[in-house]
Amino acid sequence: MSFRVQVVRLLAATLIATTACVFVSFYNWASGLTVERGVPLAAITRHVVEYCPYAYAVPVLVLCAGIALLRGRRDPGIAIEIVLAFAWIAAFAWVLLTIWSW
Repeated sequence: MSFRVQVVRLLAATLIATTACVFVSFYNWASGLTVERGVPLAAITRHVVEYCPYAYAVPVLVLCAGIALLRGRRDPGIAIEIVLAFAWIAAFAWVLLTIWSW
C-alpha cells in the first residue's frame, strides 16, 4: 500500500481509539450520576473508573509507534498492521468492558 493510505489508516485508528476513551469517560460520568453517594461500586466498575485516564495512552502510543514505523522502514508491512489491529481491539475492548461493568 502507498504511504498516504497507511497514514490515513493510522489516523483513523488513532481517532477511533481516542473516541473510545472519550466515550468511556462520559459514560463513567453519566453512569456515576445514577449511583447514590457513599454506595460502593463493584470491583470491576471501580477499576474502570479509576484507570480511565490511563486509557488515553493507547492512542498516543499507537500514533507514536505508527509514525516511527512509517518513517523508519521502507516497507512497514506486518508491523503497521499489528499496531492498527492493537488500536482497534483496544478501543473495542475498552468500550465493551465499560458497558459490561456498569
